[in-house]
Amino acid sequence: MSSSWLPLVVDEGQLARAEGLLIRLGRAALLIPDGGTVVTADSQIVATSTPVELRVVDSSIDLDRLENQAVVAQGAWTDRTLAIDDASSLTVRPEAAAVARRDASSSFTGQALHKQLQRRPPVERSLLEDGHLLDLWTADRGTGDERHIALATDVAKVRAALAPLFGESLVIIESRWTEGMFREIEAVLGESELVASSGREVGADFQMKVAVTLLHLPTRLARRLGHFPAEALALRLLVIPA
Repeated sequence: MSSSWLPLVVDEGQLARAEGLLIRLGRAALLIPDGGTVVTADSQIVATSTPVELRVVDSSIDLDRLENQAVVAQGAWTDRTLAIDDASSLTVRPEAAAVARRDASSSFTGQALHKQLQRRPPVERSLLEDGHLLDLWTADRGTGDERHIALATDVAKVRAALAPLFGESLVIIESRWTEGMFREIEAVLGESELVASSGREVGADFQMKVAVTLLHLPTRLARRLGHFPAEALALRLLVIPA
C-alpha cells in the first residue's frame, strides 16, 4: 500500500472526526461538509449533497443548540455513522460552514445541462477517445498572446494532429501517466459505494489527476489505490482519523 494513504484510513470502530454544517433532516442529524449543498423547498430541507450522519448515543446531548452551525464532531465510526457519546465530542468551529443553499425549483435539468456542454471538434475528440490526448485548453496571459495547451500521452501524434490547427500557439505537455491508468483508477473507484463525487482535474503542475471525494477511506480501498502513483490522485475525505 502507498504510505501516503495510511494516515487517512478509517475502518469500522475506529475513532474518527468530521466537520461541517449541522442540520436536521427528519430525525437524522447530518453534517454537510464544506463545499456541499443543501436543497430546500418551501423553506424545508429536502435534499443534501453527501452528508456525514451522526448517531447520538447519549440522549441527554442537545443537538438543537448546534443546528445550523459549523461543527466539529468526533466519535467511533460504526455502520457508516459517527457515534457521539459525549457532549464534548461536538464543538462549534470558529469558521462559518462553506455550504451552498439552493432552492429545489432552481435545479438544472439534465437536458439543460446537456445543452451547456460544448462538443469537441472531431480531431480533438478522436485524440481523446484514443487516449493520446488527456486535455486541451486555452491560456491567455492578458497580453493577447493566446496559447493552446495540450496534455498528451503521445506527444508526436498530438503534435501531428493539432499543429496544422494551432501552429506556433500550440504548447504540448507530456503526461506522466496514461489514459489507461486513469481508467483503471476510475474502475476501482466505480466499485465503491463510498464515492461522493469523482472526476478529473489538471493541477498546478499541469498534470492530470483523478479527483475523488470519499465518505471515508477503508483499508481495503486504500490497498487497491496504493497500486497507483499517489500523485495521480487527489483524495478528499469527509471522515478522517481523529
